[in-house]
Amino acid sequence: MNLTQRIVLVLILLAASSTALGQRRGSLSPGGTAPGLDIEEWGTDPINIEVDNVYFVLFLPDSAAAFTDTLIDFLDQVQIDYQSRYPDFHVIMVNRGEVVASTRFERMLGKLERVHWGSDRRNSTERAWMGASGLNTDFGFFIIDRKSQVQYITGTDNTIPDDLEEILALVLDDRYDVLLMDRAERYVKPCENSRKVRNFRQCHMHLDSIIDLDKKIFAKYMLTKFEVMLLDEKKKDEAYYYADQLISECGDDPNFLMWMTDFILEDPRISDADRDLDVAMNAAEAAFQGFHENEPAGYALLGKVNYHLGNLMKAVEYQEKAWLIARPNSKPEYWRTLIAYKEAARRQGLLSSAR
Repeated sequence: MNLTQRIVLVLILLAASSTALGQRRGSLSPGGTAPGLDIEEWGTDPINIEVDNVYFVLFLPDSAAAFTDTLIDFLDQVQIDYQSRYPDFHVIMVNRGEVVASTRFERMLGKLERVHWGSDRRNSTERAWMGASGLNTDFGFFIIDRKSQVQYITGTDNTIPDDLEEILALVLDDRYDVLLMDRAERYVKPCENSRKVRNFRQCHMHLDSIIDLDKKIFAKYMLTKFEVMLLDEKKKDEAYYYADQLISECGDDPNFLMWMTDFILEDPRISDADRDLDVAMNAAEAAFQGFHENEPAGYALLGKVNYHLGNLMKAVEYQEKAWLIARPNSKPEYWRTLIAYKEAARRQGLLSSAR
């Protein structure tokens, strides 16, 4: 799931956050402090819940059948997508009985990093988590953020929840806080209504109130503010002045800068006269500096801007680098774009058919 899709998911969840908070029964609800762990026996290295770490906590039935192929495949994908990128991310599995598992699960444990697995002590951990959350299901799923706050609680009998991976990705990227989302809700509808009736002073006031809660969680609204200036108010100079401010202030959020770059480059509502590719390049370069050197997204973003600028050979160079360092499951996407850039360069006579 890309950044745009994740931010859209935040907006969907924003509308539902207060309802979820109201409906959750029990003393433990999203936004509350994570309880401790009381483990009788660890099958792996022991662990405690501590700040500055993200935890995915699973409660499993007292049966080897709990370690289904579906669960193992999910954990394996989590390892591929997240654990190599987030060294502070841990998976904790609490079994309600003896520590037993399938052979395939034991093999998986041997290759996964930061996966901790133990059996509960007389159901005390289960009571503190599942009981306090009002869950009465075979499986319990919890996501804990870097402030040791519970951000996600759900239970199922035999499936992986549909929204689990999306919310996990948002929490890992510090873009999800159910309490802040609940506070922001009071401004969202008034903001939308003010924009519809073109009361831009009120619209910007509501946007600023949302953004001030947390710039990273509500990054989408910074882009909305830029969009209102550029597309609704037709104030190009003010819009790009604001964009320059965001580039200066958001160097620690390369994903947002990538998103803003994509908006400037590709949003069909922006006319050619209002599409400032120099600002797009500045945003892309700032994003590139914020990404890890082995993150392909930064190279791909520079490739995309150079493609739009007509610098086709530079576009090919950056995209090729992105493809080379991409994880295996992401390579096809980068390869397709690389082929498109190469074909464009060949049409311009810049690249031989042999390459």
